Amino acid sequence: VGLLAESLAASSGKVVAAPPREAAKDMAEIGKALATAFEQKRPDAVLVQTFGGGAFLLSASTKELLDVAKEPLLAVMGGKGGGNAGRFQGKGADAGKVAEAVAAAAAALGG
Repeated sequence: VGLLAESLAASSGKVVAAPPREAAKDMAEIGKALATAFEQKRPDAVLVQTFGGGAFLLSASTKELLDVAKEPLLAVMGGKGGGNAGRFQGKGADAGKVAEAVAAAAAALGG
C-alpha cells in the first residue's frame, strides 16, 4: 500500500485515480489504508478508487476538498452513497467512467 500511495502521490493533478480493484471487499481494508497513506502525502488532492460491482471510495484530507470534487464525480459515475470527514463510499452504475469523472472533478477544483 505504501509504494502505491507514493506512486499515486507523484501523479500530477488535483484528482488522482488508483488502479481498479476487482473485489469490492478490498475497500474495507486496502482501500481505506491507501486513502490514509495518500492523504498524508497529497493533502491537496482527491483520491478516487474503484472496486468490483461498481463500488467506489473517494477520499481527501479535508471534507471541504472532497465536497467540491464529489458532485461531479458522482454525476459522471451515476453514484450514490455516504460518508463523513473526507471519505465517501458508494456504488455507481457507471463507476467504470473513472477518467471522465476525474476530469470533471479536476475542473471543479480549478485544475
